[in-house]
Amino acid sequence: MNNEAAKQLCHSLTVADSEQAVIDLLTDAGFWEDESAWRYYGDYENNYNTIGNQQSRPDAAPSSYLGLDECPSRSSAKTAA
Repeated sequence: MNNEAAKQLCHSLTVADSEQAVIDLLTDAGFWEDESAWRYYGDYENNYNTIGNQQSRPDAAPSSYLGLDECPSRSSAKTAA
């Protein structure tokens, strides 16, 4: 695959609006059935503990990145003052 074709495939994948559209794009490009084109996430076969540890709601995700889970609550801040 040349550079222009790779760029076009990447763009098409980013705007695909369904799982089937992604599968179709990867099949047409010859990647879907090619096992040599795929790797385990982190090169670790039993990686569910990493992937499964993601937030299910997008609004909950920033709190873990910002360390908000460890901020004192309003009631504990009053008792500390």
